[in-house]
Amino acid sequence: MDKLKGFKWFIAFTGMAWLLTVTALSEYSLRDHFLEVVLFTFLAVVVERIHIPLPKGHVSFSLIFILWAFSVFGHVFYALWALLLGIFINQFFLIGRKIHDVLFNIGMVAITILASNHLFHLLGGNWGDISFANTWPIMGMLAAMFLLNHICLFFLYKLMEPSYTIFNIVKDARWDLITYLITVPAGILMAYLHREINFFGGLLLFIPIITSSYIFRLYKKLDNIHARMKGLSTVAAEINGNLDVSKTLSSIGDVCIRILNLDSFYIFLAKHNDELTAVYSKGEMDEFLQEQNIALGQGITGKVAQSKKSILIKDTSKDNRVFTIPGQEKGAMISVPLTRGGKTIGVMTAVKYQPFTLDNEELQILEIIASQSAVALDNAKLYEQMENLTQVDELTKTYNYRYFQKRLELEVQNSMQSNQPVSLMVIDLDNFKRINDVYGHEVGNKVLTELAGVLKDIIRKKDVLARYGGDEFVIIFTKTSKKSAEKVGKRVLQSLTNYRFKCKGKFEKITFSAGIAEYPNDADDSLDLMRKADRTMYTGSKYKGKSKVAVFNK
Repeated sequence: MDKLKGFKWFIAFTGMAWLLTVTALSEYSLRDHFLEVVLFTFLAVVVERIHIPLPKGHVSFSLIFILWAFSVFGHVFYALWALLLGIFINQFFLIGRKIHDVLFNIGMVAITILASNHLFHLLGGNWGDISFANTWPIMGMLAAMFLLNHICLFFLYKLMEPSYTIFNIVKDARWDLITYLITVPAGILMAYLHREINFFGGLLLFIPIITSSYIFRLYKKLDNIHARMKGLSTVAAEINGNLDVSKTLSSIGDVCIRILNLDSFYIFLAKHNDELTAVYSKGEMDEFLQEQNIALGQGITGKVAQSKKSILIKDTSKDNRVFTIPGQEKGAMISVPLTRGGKTIGVMTAVKYQPFTLDNEELQILEIIASQSAVALDNAKLYEQMENLTQVDELTKTYNYRYFQKRLELEVQNSMQSNQPVSLMVIDLDNFKRINDVYGHEVGNKVLTELAGVLKDIIRKKDVLARYGGDEFVIIFTKTSKKSAEKVGKRVLQSLTNYRFKCKGKFEKITFSAGIAEYPNDADDSLDLMRKADRTMYTGSKYKGKSKVAVFNK
């Protein structure tokens, strides 16, 4: 059992044990006020179902109910049972949450109210007397409820998200404080009306409050939809504002996270081998997706790519199609296909860590964004392909000299900002002129193309390979010292030593001489780095027997 689930069961067990102990020792019986408890349970369900959404959280009317119910019964026993039964009916039967989550919520409410009620009586409070004499006991009780509630929530969120801090809970608690300022006066007023008139006096105020809140809830929902649609009107311009694929992906991800207030968001693009590769990833599966692709049909994302149909899951813990990794949070999830010309080019997957927080409204919004994103990505890819024609060497399909110069300057600038080294290896093939002289330039070109493929397969993905000219190649090792670059260079040389190139029915061995230099330890700028690596290649390798990898030494 993980820590999060263990914490939930601990709170659930503690709260339920305390409640049952109080029930067993109490002089009261549910049979004595059975009809009243049933009525208040129904009202508790109504309270749980209706709340006013806010930018962060919502205004709940539970406090109104609690203060009114305490006044009606004159004791915590009946009011608490009615509230907890209402929570159970709403969350388990009407919403369909998992039993351990429902019992956790019930346990937390039981602990909070029982402890706060105990403090209320210690301060001299009396639920049968709603007067100024009860002001301090009520304030003490409310303060205790507020603190206990947020202490439990802090530990819950900390287990869900280790980066969660006390500053986050203070920020989140502000909305709860607003709730208290709205609901406490209303609850006290209802208790006062009950004392001065009767039960129906409080009910007469409760009904218009709930009705007004429901109307206002609908208004806020429509207002929220309007705000989202207004935001969508700017999405196309924002997404299509770049012709760079990586920047386009970043724009799409940022837009979706902002508009839908997501916890995790992923963009996958389809590859030729029937797999999906994560090209944008923000969430708990970052590390996993850096090393693994998603196969067609695997998990929800793979099924969406395969079927070309969107999938909405309101509670991932109840759907065995969901592909998970150990420790992954349960919640709500939407996956929509990225289609262009009837072909699936990718999938967008949105996640929230709380169940039932994504609905058809969010699904429709994500499908609209997906439609615009597919066009933007297609345009960016086309532009990138055209751009690559000016960046890629036509023969070897590696980067060309022009791109290499710009990239080296960029990596040197990045090195200055990150304080991490960048190394450069200059490669010159040994005796390649003989291949051209003996077999002709056509065979020589084929050898260069094959050799470039061998180099690509051996070097790391983050390394940058370019053809410098003729039979010279260069490799940029980002965030790598020359010592580490030397290891890669020697591995490449050893692989080539064992490799044979077919030249008109004969097999030829090709080696190279290489020189490595590092910025900033060996060079002042990108041009100086190139000079140092080139000079090292000649003085340290070419002139010392060839087939060597030499490292610059001052």
